[in-house]
Amino acid sequence: MRVLLFCILISASSYGQVMKQENSCIYIASYNIYTFGLNNSIQAYNAAKVLSSGDFDLVAIQEVMNVKGENAVNQLITYLKDSFNLNYKAVISPNIGDGFRDQERIAFVYKPDVLSPEKQNGASYQVIDVPDGRDFVFTRWSKGTFNFVLGSGHLYYGKNKTKVEKQETLERRLKELELVYGFFNDPLKQFGDEDLLFVGDFNRAAMVDDYKRIKYDLSKYFIPNIEFFDPGLNKVGQVKNQHIKNKGVPNDNPKLVSSTVADGNTYVYDMIICSKSLLDNYNSPRDKGIFNFDFGVISYDETDGIGYIPNAKSQASHNDLKEAYSDHRPVWIKLKY
Repeated sequence: MRVLLFCILISASSYGQVMKQENSCIYIASYNIYTFGLNNSIQAYNAAKVLSSGDFDLVAIQEVMNVKGENAVNQLITYLKDSFNLNYKAVISPNIGDGFRDQERIAFVYKPDVLSPEKQNGASYQVIDVPDGRDFVFTRWSKGTFNFVLGSGHLYYGKNKTKVEKQETLERRLKELELVYGFFNDPLKQFGDEDLLFVGDFNRAAMVDDYKRIKYDLSKYFIPNIEFFDPGLNKVGQVKNQHIKNKGVPNDNPKLVSSTVADGNTYVYDMIICSKSLLDNYNSPRDKGIFNFDFGVISYDETDGIGYIPNAKSQASHNDLKEAYSDHRPVWIKLKY
Protein backbone atom coordinates (compact mmCIF):
# COMPACT_ATOMS: atom_id res chain seq x y z
CA MET A 1 0.00 0.00 0.00
CA ARG A 2 1.32 3.41 -0.93
CA VAL A 3 1.72 5.85 1.93
CA LEU A 4 2.29 9.56 2.21
CA LEU A 5 5.67 9.53 3.88
CA PHE A 6 9.28 9.06 2.93
CA CYS A 7 11.01 6.16 4.59
CA ILE A 8 14.55 6.39 5.87
CA LEU A 9 16.50 3.23 5.23
CA ILE A 10 19.39 2.81 7.62
CA SER A 11 22.26 0.45 6.94
CA ALA A 12 25.78 0.01 8.23
CA SER A 13 27.19 1.81 5.21
CA SER A 14 24.84 4.71 4.50
CA TYR A 15 21.75 6.73 5.25
CA GLY A 16 19.57 6.88 2.14
CA GLN A 17 15.99 7.82 1.34
CA VAL A 18 13.64 5.82 -0.82
CA MET A 19 10.44 7.41 -2.10
CA LYS A 20 7.16 6.13 -0.76
CA GLN A 21 4.26 7.22 -2.86
CA GLU A 22 0.83 8.73 -2.31
CA ASN A 23 -2.35 6.93 -3.29
CA SER A 24 -4.21 7.98 -6.45
CA CYS A 25 -1.10 9.54 -7.97
CA ILE A 26 1.21 8.72 -10.82
CA TYR A 27 4.93 9.47 -10.73
CA ILE A 28 6.61 10.54 -13.97
CA ALA A 29 10.37 10.90 -14.35
CA SER A 30 12.92 12.01 -16.93
CA TYR A 31 16.41 10.52 -16.96
CA ASN A 32 19.26 11.26 -19.35
CA ILE A 33 21.48 8.18 -19.11
CA TYR A 34 24.86 9.07 -20.55
CA THR A 35 25.30 7.45 -24.02
CA PHE A 36 23.20 4.53 -22.79
CA GLY A 37 24.37 1.27 -24.34
CA LEU A 38 27.94 2.34 -25.14
CA ASN A 39 29.53 2.38 -21.70
CA ASN A 40 30.41 0.26 -18.70
CA SER A 41 28.56 -3.06 -18.86
CA ILE A 42 27.14 -2.45 -15.38
CA GLN A 43 25.42 0.79 -16.41
CA ALA A 44 22.05 -0.86 -17.11
CA TYR A 45 22.03 -2.46 -13.67
CA ASN A 46 23.03 0.81 -12.04
CA ALA A 47 20.25 2.60 -13.92
CA ALA A 48 17.80 0.05 -12.55
CA LYS A 49 19.14 0.66 -9.05
CA VAL A 50 18.72 4.43 -9.44
CA LEU A 51 15.18 4.20 -10.85
CA SER A 52 14.06 1.59 -8.33
CA SER A 53 14.48 4.12 -5.53
CA GLY A 54 11.74 6.18 -7.16
CA ASP A 55 9.44 3.31 -8.17
CA PHE A 56 8.18 5.52 -11.02
CA ASP A 57 5.16 4.72 -13.13
CA LEU A 58 6.58 6.25 -16.31
CA VAL A 59 10.13 7.30 -17.22
CA ALA A 60 11.33 9.11 -20.34
CA ILE A 61 14.96 8.17 -21.04
CA GLN A 62 17.20 10.25 -23.28
CA GLU A 63 20.51 9.28 -24.94
CA VAL A 64 19.43 5.76 -25.86
CA MET A 65 22.16 5.02 -28.37
CA ASN A 66 20.78 3.27 -31.44
CA VAL A 67 20.46 -0.54 -31.36
CA LYS A 68 22.92 -0.95 -28.48
CA GLY A 69 20.91 1.58 -26.50
CA GLU A 70 17.68 -0.29 -27.16
CA ASN A 71 19.37 -3.46 -25.91
CA ALA A 72 20.43 -1.56 -22.78
CA VAL A 73 16.82 -0.46 -22.18
CA ASN A 74 15.71 -4.09 -22.41
CA GLN A 75 18.48 -5.04 -19.95
CA LEU A 76 17.30 -2.28 -17.64
CA ILE A 77 13.77 -3.69 -17.68
CA THR A 78 15.09 -7.18 -16.92
CA TYR A 79 17.13 -5.89 -13.97
CA LEU A 80 14.16 -3.94 -12.62
CA LYS A 81 12.14 -7.16 -12.64
CA ASP A 82 14.75 -9.66 -11.47
CA SER A 83 16.57 -7.52 -8.89
CA PHE A 84 13.89 -5.09 -7.69
CA ASN A 85 10.60 -6.89 -8.44
CA LEU A 86 9.35 -3.98 -10.58
CA ASN A 87 7.47 -4.80 -13.78
CA TYR A 88 8.02 -2.49 -16.76
CA LYS A 89 7.63 -2.40 -20.52
CA ALA A 90 9.02 0.11 -23.01
CA VAL A 91 8.05 2.20 -26.02
CA ILE A 92 11.23 3.10 -27.92
CA SER A 93 11.41 5.64 -30.72
CA PRO A 94 13.34 5.25 -33.95
CA ASN A 95 16.58 7.20 -34.30
CA ILE A 96 16.00 10.92 -33.74
CA GLY A 97 19.37 12.35 -34.80
CA ASP A 98 23.06 12.45 -34.10
CA GLY A 99 24.27 12.19 -30.54
CA PHE A 100 27.71 11.82 -29.08
CA ARG A 101 29.21 8.70 -30.72
CA ASP A 102 26.01 7.41 -32.37
CA GLN A 103 22.39 8.06 -33.32
CA GLU A 104 20.04 8.62 -30.39
CA ARG A 105 16.61 7.28 -29.53
CA ILE A 106 14.18 8.09 -26.72
CA ALA A 107 12.61 5.38 -24.57
CA PHE A 108 9.47 5.54 -22.45
CA VAL A 109 9.62 2.89 -19.73
CA TYR A 110 6.28 2.30 -18.00
CA LYS A 111 4.40 0.04 -15.60
CA PRO A 112 1.78 -1.79 -17.67
CA ASP A 113 -0.38 -2.44 -14.60
CA VAL A 114 -0.58 1.33 -13.96
CA LEU A 115 -0.52 3.08 -17.34
CA SER A 116 -1.50 2.22 -20.87
CA PRO A 117 0.10 3.76 -23.97
CA GLU A 118 -2.42 4.87 -26.58
CA LYS A 119 -1.78 4.47 -30.27
CA GLN A 120 -2.47 7.20 -32.77
CA ASN A 121 -2.55 6.37 -36.47
CA GLY A 122 -1.32 2.90 -35.55
CA ALA A 123 1.84 4.12 -33.80
CA SER A 124 2.76 4.34 -30.12
CA TYR A 125 4.71 7.56 -30.63
CA GLN A 126 4.73 10.71 -32.73
CA VAL A 127 8.03 12.16 -33.93
CA ILE A 128 8.23 15.90 -34.56
CA ASP A 129 11.07 17.15 -36.70
CA VAL A 130 13.62 19.51 -35.19
CA PRO A 131 15.49 21.27 -38.02
CA ASP A 132 19.24 20.59 -37.74
CA GLY A 133 18.69 18.93 -34.37
CA ARG A 134 17.50 15.81 -32.58
CA ASP A 135 13.78 15.25 -33.12
CA PHE A 136 11.21 15.33 -30.33
CA VAL A 137 9.07 12.29 -29.48
CA PHE A 138 5.54 12.37 -28.08
CA THR A 139 3.48 9.58 -26.53
CA ARG A 140 -0.10 9.36 -25.24
CA TRP A 141 -1.06 7.72 -21.96
CA SER A 142 -4.14 6.95 -19.89
CA LYS A 143 -4.87 6.05 -16.30
CA GLY A 144 -8.59 5.55 -15.83
CA THR A 145 -10.21 8.79 -16.99
CA PHE A 146 -6.91 10.70 -16.84
CA ASN A 147 -5.38 11.06 -20.29
CA PHE A 148 -2.23 13.01 -21.08
CA VAL A 149 0.56 13.46 -23.61
CA LEU A 150 4.21 13.07 -22.65
CA GLY A 151 6.86 14.46 -24.97
CA SER A 152 10.60 14.26 -24.55
CA GLY A 153 13.70 15.67 -26.18
CA HIS A 154 17.43 16.17 -25.92
CA LEU A 155 18.22 19.76 -26.81
CA TYR A 156 21.45 21.07 -28.27
CA TYR A 157 24.43 21.56 -25.98
CA GLY A 158 26.49 23.69 -28.31
CA LYS A 159 30.01 24.87 -29.01
CA ASN A 160 31.57 27.88 -27.40
CA LYS A 161 35.20 28.27 -28.48
CA THR A 162 34.83 31.14 -30.95
CA LYS A 163 32.46 34.08 -31.40
CA VAL A 164 31.00 32.38 -34.48
CA GLU A 165 30.37 29.16 -32.55
CA LYS A 166 28.80 31.09 -29.67
CA GLN A 167 26.41 32.86 -32.01
CA GLU A 168 25.49 29.66 -33.85
CA THR A 169 24.92 27.90 -30.54
CA LEU A 170 22.70 30.70 -29.29
CA GLU A 171 20.58 30.81 -32.44
CA ARG A 172 20.13 27.05 -32.61
CA ARG A 173 19.21 26.69 -28.96
CA LEU A 174 16.78 29.61 -29.12
CA LYS A 175 14.98 27.97 -32.04
CA GLU A 176 14.73 24.67 -30.18
CA LEU A 177 13.43 26.30 -27.01
CA GLU A 178 10.88 28.35 -28.94
CA LEU A 179 9.69 25.17 -30.66
CA VAL A 180 9.18 23.45 -27.28
CA TYR A 181 7.24 26.34 -25.76
CA GLY A 182 5.17 26.60 -28.92
CA PHE A 183 3.70 23.17 -28.17
CA PHE A 184 1.93 24.71 -25.18
CA ASN A 185 0.10 27.38 -27.18
CA ASP A 186 -2.66 24.93 -28.08
CA PRO A 187 -1.81 21.31 -27.15
CA LEU A 188 -5.44 20.27 -27.62
CA LYS A 189 -5.29 21.26 -31.28
CA GLN A 190 -1.82 19.84 -31.91
CA PHE A 191 -1.96 16.64 -29.85
CA GLY A 192 -5.64 16.07 -29.19
CA ASP A 193 -5.26 16.61 -25.44
CA GLU A 194 -4.82 19.77 -23.37
CA ASP A 195 -2.80 17.87 -20.73
CA LEU A 196 0.78 17.98 -21.99
CA LEU A 197 4.13 17.36 -20.33
CA PHE A 198 7.44 17.87 -22.07
CA VAL A 199 10.54 16.58 -20.29
CA GLY A 200 14.17 15.98 -21.04
CA ASP A 201 17.67 17.31 -21.11
CA PHE A 202 17.41 20.99 -22.04
CA ASN A 203 21.07 21.72 -21.31
CA ARG A 204 19.69 24.75 -19.51
CA ALA A 205 22.38 27.30 -18.67
CA ALA A 206 25.06 24.96 -19.97
CA MET A 207 27.11 27.34 -22.08
CA VAL A 208 25.16 30.47 -23.06
CA ASP A 209 22.54 32.73 -21.51
CA ASP A 210 19.83 31.71 -23.95
CA TYR A 211 17.34 31.00 -21.18
CA LYS A 212 17.41 34.75 -20.40
CA ARG A 213 16.49 35.59 -23.99
CA ILE A 214 13.23 33.62 -24.04
CA LYS A 215 9.95 35.35 -23.23
CA TYR A 216 8.10 32.97 -20.94
CA ASP A 217 4.30 32.91 -20.95
CA LEU A 218 3.43 31.79 -17.43
CA SER A 219 -0.25 31.64 -18.33
CA LYS A 220 0.29 28.56 -20.50
CA TYR A 221 2.59 26.26 -18.52
CA PHE A 222 4.48 25.73 -15.29
CA ILE A 223 7.90 24.23 -14.66
CA PRO A 224 7.97 23.03 -11.03
CA ASN A 225 11.63 22.05 -10.80
CA ILE A 226 12.68 25.47 -12.13
CA GLU A 227 10.10 27.70 -10.45
CA PHE A 228 11.16 26.20 -7.14
CA PHE A 229 14.38 28.21 -7.21
CA ASP A 230 13.59 30.71 -10.00
CA PRO A 231 9.97 32.00 -9.95
CA GLY A 232 10.64 34.06 -13.08
CA LEU A 233 12.00 30.99 -14.93
CA ASN A 234 14.83 32.88 -16.65
CA LYS A 235 16.67 34.86 -13.98
CA VAL A 236 18.80 32.30 -12.13
CA GLY A 237 21.61 30.31 -13.72
CA GLN A 238 23.16 28.12 -11.05
CA VAL A 239 21.16 27.26 -7.95
CA LYS A 240 22.64 28.89 -4.86
CA ASN A 241 21.98 28.38 -1.18
CA GLN A 242 19.97 31.61 -0.95
CA HIS A 243 17.58 30.46 -3.69
CA ILE A 244 16.40 27.42 -1.72
CA LYS A 245 16.93 28.43 1.90
CA ASN A 246 14.12 27.24 4.19
CA LYS A 247 12.36 25.44 1.32
CA GLY A 248 12.82 21.94 2.66
CA VAL A 249 15.97 20.93 0.82
CA PRO A 250 18.18 18.92 3.21
CA ASN A 251 20.90 21.19 4.59
CA ASP A 252 19.82 23.82 2.02
CA ASN A 253 22.16 21.95 -0.31
CA PRO A 254 21.89 23.33 -3.88
CA LYS A 255 23.52 20.18 -5.26
CA LEU A 256 20.34 18.26 -4.43
CA VAL A 257 18.32 20.52 -6.73
CA SER A 258 20.80 20.16 -9.59
CA SER A 259 20.09 17.53 -12.23
CA THR A 260 23.77 16.87 -12.95
CA VAL A 261 26.30 14.92 -10.92
CA ALA A 262 29.17 17.36 -11.49
CA ASP A 263 30.59 18.66 -8.20
CA GLY A 264 31.72 21.90 -9.80
CA ASN A 265 28.28 23.26 -10.70
CA THR A 266 24.67 23.36 -9.55
CA TYR A 267 23.02 23.85 -12.92
CA VAL A 268 19.62 22.36 -13.63
CA TYR A 269 19.99 20.99 -17.15
CA ASP A 270 16.79 18.89 -17.10
CA MET A 271 13.27 20.30 -17.00
CA ILE A 272 9.65 19.20 -16.55
CA ILE A 273 7.24 21.49 -18.40
CA CYS A 274 3.50 21.04 -17.75
CA SER A 275 0.51 22.64 -19.44
CA LYS A 276 -1.45 24.86 -17.09
CA SER A 277 -4.39 22.44 -17.26
CA LEU A 278 -2.30 20.00 -15.20
CA LEU A 279 -2.27 22.31 -12.17
CA ASP A 280 -5.42 20.52 -10.96
CA ASN A 281 -3.53 17.21 -11.09
CA TYR A 282 -0.40 18.74 -9.59
CA ASN A 283 -2.60 19.69 -6.61
CA SER A 284 -0.18 22.27 -5.27
CA PRO A 285 0.23 26.00 -5.88
CA ARG A 286 2.57 26.25 -8.84
CA ASP A 287 5.32 28.00 -6.90
CA LYS A 288 4.70 26.20 -3.59
CA GLY A 289 5.39 22.61 -4.55
CA ILE A 290 7.24 20.65 -1.89
CA PHE A 291 10.67 19.45 -2.96
CA ASN A 292 10.93 15.64 -3.11
CA PHE A 293 7.21 15.34 -2.46
CA ASP A 294 5.40 17.09 -5.36
CA PHE A 295 8.48 16.98 -7.58
CA GLY A 296 12.12 16.20 -7.03
CA VAL A 297 15.48 14.81 -8.02
CA ILE A 298 16.96 11.37 -7.39
CA SER A 299 20.36 12.57 -6.14
CA TYR A 300 21.92 9.13 -6.02
CA ASP A 301 25.46 10.49 -5.68
CA GLU A 302 24.76 12.81 -2.71
CA THR A 303 24.82 11.46 0.84
CA ASP A 304 21.66 13.34 1.87
CA GLY A 305 19.83 12.74 -1.41
CA ILE A 306 16.90 10.52 -2.27
CA GLY A 307 18.24 7.20 -3.58
CA TYR A 308 21.81 7.74 -2.36
CA ILE A 309 24.14 4.97 -3.60
CA PRO A 310 27.52 4.85 -1.82
CA ASN A 311 29.22 3.28 -4.86
CA ALA A 312 28.18 6.24 -7.00
CA LYS A 313 29.67 8.77 -4.61
CA SER A 314 32.94 6.86 -4.37
CA GLN A 315 33.60 6.60 -8.12
CA ALA A 316 37.24 7.40 -8.89
CA SER A 317 36.47 10.28 -11.26
CA HIS A 318 33.62 12.14 -12.92
CA ASN A 319 34.20 10.19 -16.15
CA ASP A 320 34.00 6.89 -14.25
CA LEU A 321 30.78 8.04 -12.60
CA LYS A 322 29.04 9.04 -15.81
CA GLU A 323 30.03 5.84 -17.64
CA ALA A 324 28.96 3.59 -14.77
CA TYR A 325 25.82 5.61 -13.92
CA SER A 326 25.29 8.89 -15.79
CA ASP A 327 26.24 12.55 -15.71
CA HIS A 328 22.56 13.32 -15.03
CA ARG A 329 20.09 12.52 -12.28
CA PRO A 330 16.39 11.68 -12.75
CA VAL A 331 13.94 14.54 -12.24
CA TRP A 332 10.32 13.71 -11.49
CA ILE A 333 6.82 15.00 -10.81
CA LYS A 334 3.75 13.65 -9.04
CA LEU A 335 0.27 14.04 -10.58
CA LYS A 336 -3.08 13.04 -9.12
CA TYR A 337 -5.53 11.19 -11.33
